[in-house]
Amino acid sequence: MLVSLANILSGMTLIWIICATIFSLAPLTWLRGLKLILFSILYLALLGSAICDQYFLLAHERLDEAIFLFDWNEIMMIADPKNRLNWTLFFGALIIIFLPFLSVKTLNRISPSPIRLLLLSIFFVLLGFVPTSRELDYLKENRFAYFIKQSFKSVVFSSQTHTGTLRDFEKLSRSFYGGHDTLDPRYPLAHRLIEPSLLNSYLSKTTDRNLPHIKVIIVESMSSDLFGQRSNNTGNLMPFLDSLSKKSLYFPNAFATSQRTHNVLPAFLASVPNTIDGNVFQQLIFPRHFSLFNLLKKYYHTQFYCGVRLEYLNMVGLMSHYKTNYLCKKWNKEFERHKESVGSAWGYPDEDLFKQAQFDDSCKFNKLNKSKFKLFLTISSHDPFVYPNKAKWEKEVLKKVSLIKDKRSRYLIRSQAGSFGAFSYVDSTLKRFFESERKLPEYNNTVYIITGDHGTELYRRNALSKYNVPILIFSPLLKKSATSQAFVSHNDIAPTILNYLKTSYQLGVPDIIPFVGRELKVTKKFNPDRHFVFTTNKLKTTDLIANKLAHIGGRSYFVDSLLALHALQSHKKSKWISQQLKAYQSFSQYTLLQNKVIDSLSYVKWTGDQTKFLLEKNRNIANLSVENSMTYLASHKFSRHKSLKIEILASLFCSNIKAIKAAPNLVIQSRKSKYFSNKWTLNKQIKSHFSGAFKPKSINQIVYQLEFNPKDIEKLQKGNLVHLYFLNETKVKIKLRDVNVKFYVSD
Repeated sequence: MLVSLANILSGMTLIWIICATIFSLAPLTWLRGLKLILFSILYLALLGSAICDQYFLLAHERLDEAIFLFDWNEIMMIADPKNRLNWTLFFGALIIIFLPFLSVKTLNRISPSPIRLLLLSIFFVLLGFVPTSRELDYLKENRFAYFIKQSFKSVVFSSQTHTGTLRDFEKLSRSFYGGHDTLDPRYPLAHRLIEPSLLNSYLSKTTDRNLPHIKVIIVESMSSDLFGQRSNNTGNLMPFLDSLSKKSLYFPNAFATSQRTHNVLPAFLASVPNTIDGNVFQQLIFPRHFSLFNLLKKYYHTQFYCGVRLEYLNMVGLMSHYKTNYLCKKWNKEFERHKESVGSAWGYPDEDLFKQAQFDDSCKFNKLNKSKFKLFLTISSHDPFVYPNKAKWEKEVLKKVSLIKDKRSRYLIRSQAGSFGAFSYVDSTLKRFFESERKLPEYNNTVYIITGDHGTELYRRNALSKYNVPILIFSPLLKKSATSQAFVSHNDIAPTILNYLKTSYQLGVPDIIPFVGRELKVTKKFNPDRHFVFTTNKLKTTDLIANKLAHIGGRSYFVDSLLALHALQSHKKSKWISQQLKAYQSFSQYTLLQNKVIDSLSYVKWTGDQTKFLLEKNRNIANLSVENSMTYLASHKFSRHKSLKIEILASLFCSNIKAIKAAPNLVIQSRKSKYFSNKWTLNKQIKSHFSGAFKPKSINQIVYQLEFNPKDIEKLQKGNLVHLYFLNETKVKIKLRDVNVKFYVSD
């Protein structure tokens, strides 16, 4: 960061030298204006460099044009300035504000003699060549300049798109979607469950002969390096989970298929493909697809607990679509007060998450006649790591740092002890949770599954570690423990659980399923025989792993048994990778956007969902100019007992495929107001995608889609009204034609 800023300051000094030379030769008035403009640009460059470097330090990735995929409110939520601001940043901001001004004042006092100008010029020319190694050149790079360059390229240059036909992804390796035999070419995901079940050989039957309770805990940002076989890398920060891994089916080489939390729910529960670039599964009209919750609703009472507001990225819409029996939306006042005292912008501390579930069990669900299927999504280990008793856990981390052999890792963890302490805190809450679980009669007949939603940005052992998460399957029913060195993913959980319940308890579940994953595998030897596609935190599907070959961040690597990466250069393999990523985009569009996951007859048969949506209201706008503020579209009065589907079609001139990024976001509010506010916003940042084949330098049709059940939304006000707006944050007027706003309600 300092090297990057030094380059900006050196550039400012060079500008001063040039301006001073010009003024000494021709002191014209208009040149003073030119000087002011030049210094204003460089001042902004200094500020931009500081912001981009700070992002790089936090995310370990350069900021690029993907930032435009997020709206301002989500950016502020992620940045969380309330909890990030500290004295170091404050003094750094003061330096950025005053240093350029003082530097110019000082330089203006120096006489621009030819000798001084020559010496300064030589100095800055030499500075441009230091340092010289490739690694240090990467540090020297000005990341603000990189951001400007990538943003410019995304606007100016175009690329090809995919129409989502079968022919478009015929070259995609079937290993990227399970490697199963195709039963129907129209539905490439459909395949048969293969017996026997892995879990059937590891788990005993329940003592009461009822279905086992299933409790899933998805821990925010929990990497495989935090406990288990690679825990020495971070100082064994999670001792409880470390001990539990030795009593479980433990998969240290598991992968999340996305670097963002929102993907873990559809991946874990429904094993669906990754969405195409820029889209979020929860913000599309849901295609017909099976999930563990909608397939098991006859047999299980399903519950979802999450510390974050459920409207975030339409989690409430997804879980309602899965017919979840209970979504935790109301919290005990004690936990609400605790949340406020802790001050996390994200939500409720993890300890309150588990306490709320236990309270609900004792009060609401104490007379259930079904087994429970609970899903917990934690949040305390999310950046910026605001959690209870932070000072205590920071000290615990500092005690363990000396155990780390690698100097670089030791320094990294010591310098961020307060942040890493979040994982020690989570570990302690899990320990207390299991202590209380052991006291319950249902404990002996419960299967627990623990994993991370993705890896942590705090510890980046290499480019692959951000996707590497552990999976633990623990139960008092477990006959024996085992550690598997096979490559597995979140997408493998749904087929594993479904096959287990089908074979062990003869549940009436389908033989043919449309899951991307395949059943978990236990092998003692390193077994990388899998293909996964990854979606980055910038919502780009640009990374993959294929057996021992990994392509991450635009670079190719060989993966060894320790998940270490070794640089690999092969034009033939690079071409294959590019082909596969391109084909996967078409595959995703075909299956998800064109509703080709599973056929309608099978879907209705096994989920019982015969919901039909009828068009209730339609509004057409011939021409619409979207300004940089909220642009009103339409309002709709709904019934709380019916699901609501919203579809907006519009025509937009696009010079290239990336022009869709300039399209405004759809915002849905419970209050009619020209101002955007989280207080009455139900869904935000709903993005558009092309409808059909893209045509460069032509008018294209774009579509916005969303489906949710209004009764599950907390923020709805009296009157049962929703109001639709376009939010344009580009500061440039966008002209849309033939805007068609449609409201559908379930029959």
